[in-house]
Amino acid sequence: MAASEAETRRPDAGTVMLAGTAVVVTGLLVALAPRAVGADPTVEVVTQVLLALAVGTGVLVVARRGRPEATGGLVALLTGLFLCGGAAIILNGSRFGPLGYLADQGFRTAYLTKFGHTWSLVDHTYRDLPSFYPPLYFWLLGRAGPVVGAAPWEMLKIGMLTVAFLVPTAGWLLWRPVVGPRRAAVVVVVTSLVFQEWYVPQLWLAIVVFVPWWLHFVLGVGRDPDRRAGPGALALGVLLGAVVACTYWYVLFVAALHLVALLGTRRISRRHGRTPEPADLRAALIVLAGVGVVTAPYWLPLAVSILSTPGSRAMQNRYFTAGEVPFPTPFLAFDLEGFVLLAGLVGLAATAHRRRVSLHLLGLVVAAYALYLLGYVGFLADFPLDTLRTQGLLEYLLAAGAALAAVDLARLATATGATRRIDRTAMVMLVGLGAVVLTVAFGQEAVRSMPYVEQQRATTDPGWIDGFDRALAGSRADPVVLTDAVEIPAFLPAYLFNATNAHYSHPAARFEARADLLTRLGRERDPEAFALALLHNRYDQVDAVALRAGAGGLRYSWLDDAFPNGVRERSVTFPAAAFDQPVFSARTVPGSGLTVYRVDRAQDPLRSLRDCPRAPQRQGCAVLGRLLTRYGPHLDDATATLARRWQRAR
Repeated sequence: MAASEAETRRPDAGTVMLAGTAVVVTGLLVALAPRAVGADPTVEVVTQVLLALAVGTGVLVVARRGRPEATGGLVALLTGLFLCGGAAIILNGSRFGPLGYLADQGFRTAYLTKFGHTWSLVDHTYRDLPSFYPPLYFWLLGRAGPVVGAAPWEMLKIGMLTVAFLVPTAGWLLWRPVVGPRRAAVVVVVTSLVFQEWYVPQLWLAIVVFVPWWLHFVLGVGRDPDRRAGPGALALGVLLGAVVACTYWYVLFVAALHLVALLGTRRISRRHGRTPEPADLRAALIVLAGVGVVTAPYWLPLAVSILSTPGSRAMQNRYFTAGEVPFPTPFLAFDLEGFVLLAGLVGLAATAHRRRVSLHLLGLVVAAYALYLLGYVGFLADFPLDTLRTQGLLEYLLAAGAALAAVDLARLATATGATRRIDRTAMVMLVGLGAVVLTVAFGQEAVRSMPYVEQQRATTDPGWIDGFDRALAGSRADPVVLTDAVEIPAFLPAYLFNATNAHYSHPAARFEARADLLTRLGRERDPEAFALALLHNRYDQVDAVALRAGAGGLRYSWLDDAFPNGVRERSVTFPAAAFDQPVFSARTVPGSGLTVYRVDRAQDPLRSLRDCPRAPQRQGCAVLGRLLTRYGPHLDDATATLARRWQRAR
């Protein structure tokens, strides 16, 4: 009876004070930490002090043995504070996130900038196309920017720090109904310190939400099998599933394979006297159908745009390098992380026959590998799958398995019957010391593994971007710019005529057709035909051109698809004389290195050609023939029709 009372008593003032002290000291460490520039060793020392504080406070909280809910919640909170505080210290030298706005961070920053200026689910590159990349994470950050008084590009770092805090805290809340509050605390500590996605925090968050959501709300793990899920539980399941789908839907491919396997074995399970999985199939189908309905504002316009656009093609899955081909076996690495993941795999396999959570975690591992094998088939069929993201899910699943195995081993080692010849207090101390040592080891690695920190510290916002914005004053809102300067869409609510990397393009944008038009324009020596083809293409209404001068003219570069060898750089040079037309109005943007032309539609050369079908022999109308011959497939319908009418009237 006394043990039961000790197990359930509320935390006293000392426990609350310890947790509050951890929060306050974490804030002070972040505020007072030296700027993280160069190879300053002080930053790492401060991070280690923060880790020691978190571990020490966590040990005290656990030792006081308050209510399981309070103990587990406080441990998760401390883990989140450590990850967030450590990341804040490491990134303290700049307001940018890892890698600044280069590479993938360029389109992510552009996404934030778009959502900082609109409530609509727009694409990050192409005007008038719906979101292709899952928008929820970026939409929330973009809309939060004006509220917190931060520029959209600053929200990338803020979002990463927020995710670092939410991963353990939100993870504990989601794992609690699956495995109980104390096991959930161990799971979030182990998974948070073993697996991070600092460079892709939206994927990190999606995985952390996806696994317990799938286990509890779809498969019913942790729920009484004799009771049906109520409306509140179903609604929460739909909401969490929608968060996953709109944050990083790729993990749902693994879920789909897992569900297909479970549905295919239901009859076999009944034949052997086992309860089929999922036990409450009705609830699972309601949740999944509800997710489809709730997320329709995202996927329905996207599906319509793809299905209604001839030649639509997804390019994101075609980026491959040699490092992305090998079969992922993180549990065979001869390091501390590899040993932990191997222990997780062994633990899941050993307990799958008697524990539903182990069975389904192992099932997700198998489904992830099945997806990877399907990726190989797609690779050979020239339709690859982006299986790289499967590796993060595998690491998380195995880390969760290791956490559950650790709890089992700790209970076995400290059980009275198992330690008759060993002092139980000594055994508890030994197990606790081992846990602390592993926590410190993984905790230091968690913040040390943050990528691209040096590039982040060296990144500055371009000082000329405001000048470019002023140069385009008077153009339509959210203009379309022909440029390869990634700063423009990253820092301004402007769109690109074409993505600078094929693998960032929207499936319905017809990237290759746009690139073909630009290649043809690079060979054009008739300024009038050049202006007509550029201004009256069928893809986008160009409002400005911003290019860097090179040998022979203005150079435009992009990265084209080179599957299976990543990308290849392509470029085209437009002769400077091509812009010697009244429709192009030169603008000066000091410090940018760009030659900028604003398009003045009032000077559109097509206006003087509209009566050519009535007077086909009039001087100047012949340009319509050249336009149709060289750019026919790329012209908008009205211009192509005008040129054909002129040809028939000759």
